[in-house]
Amino acid sequence: MGKDLCTHIPQIKKELSLITELLGYDLSKYMFEGPKSALFPKPDSPIPTIFLEVSIALSLAIANSLRTANITPDAVAGRSMGEYSAYAFAKAFDITTCFLLVRAISIYAQMDCLKNPGSLVTIYGLNLKEIQEVIKEVIKKTNDKCEIAIFYEKPRIAVLGMKNAVITPLKKQVSKYEHRLTISKEGGPFHTTILNDCVEKNLNFFNSVSFNKIQYPIYTNCSGKKQKNSSKLKTDLLNGINHRVKWQETIEEMLSDGMRVFVEMAPGAMLTEFICDIPPDAIILRTDTPENYKKTLKFLKENSIS
Repeated sequence: MGKDLCTHIPQIKKELSLITELLGYDLSKYMFEGPKSALFPKPDSPIPTIFLEVSIALSLAIANSLRTANITPDAVAGRSMGEYSAYAFAKAFDITTCFLLVRAISIYAQMDCLKNPGSLVTIYGLNLKEIQEVIKEVIKKTNDKCEIAIFYEKPRIAVLGMKNAVITPLKKQVSKYEHRLTISKEGGPFHTTILNDCVEKNLNFFNSVSFNKIQYPIYTNCSGKKQKNSSKLKTDLLNGINHRVKWQETIEEMLSDGMRVFVEMAPGAMLTEFICDIPPDAIILRTDTPENYKKTLKFLKENSIS
C-alpha cells in the first residue's frame, strides 16, 4: 500500500515522513509490511484498527505532494473516514489533530463493537427499493437495527450496518434475489445509529477542537453539499460517524457546481467514475501508481490547473 509511490516519487515519501514525525510513530511500516492483524484486527480484539490512519496518511502525503508542485483544488471531499484527510488538507485542523480524532473514533467504535458486535455488509446488484424491502423484512424478523450506510445507484452497491446477530437473517433475505454479499474486514457498523454511543463519547473532544478558517470549500459526507462555515463543518464531521454517507450525492453536487477535473487520492478511480454518470467532458485523474501520478501531475501543470 503506497510502497511503489514512496519508492519512485520522492516528494510523497518526504510528505509521509513529515506526517510520521508529527505523529511520533511510523505508519509506513504498516503500509509496506503489515501485519494484516494490525490493519484488520479480529472483531473481538481490544486493539482498534490502524487501517484508517494508514489510509489517511497516504492520501494526505499524495495530496500534499501535489500542493508542493503548486497544484491546488477548487474544493475537496473525502468518502467515509477519508473525509478527515480532506479536512486536514483544507486546514480545518492540523495533521496531529486529524489523527487524534481518527484514533478516538477507532477506539470508541471498537469499544462499541466489543459491547455489541456489529459489521458493515456490502450487497451487490439490488436497487434502492429492493434494499429498502430487504431491510424492512430483516427488521420485522429481528426487531433490531439494519441501516443503509452507503448506497450507489449506478453500480447497485449498498453497504448496510447492523449488529452481527442480524447477518444470518439478512443473508436469507438477500438469497431470494440470488445476489451476493460480503462482510467488510473493517470492524464496526460505521455511518449508522448503532454507533450513537461512539458519537456521544467523542462529543466533548470534538467540541474542544477549534476548527480553522478553511483554505478550500469541503463537500461533506453528511450533507453532500459544499460547506465553508467552521461550525457547520464540525457538526457535519461528527454526524458523519452515525449518519449515512451521501457520496453519490456529493459527486453529483460537485458536477452540478461545474467541477470537471477530479484527482483521486486512492487506488484506481473507485471514488468517482463508477458511482454515478460522469459527463463526457469530465476527467478523472489517478494517483495510485507512480506512472499514474506522473501523468496526473503532467496533465495538471500543462493545463494550468493550479
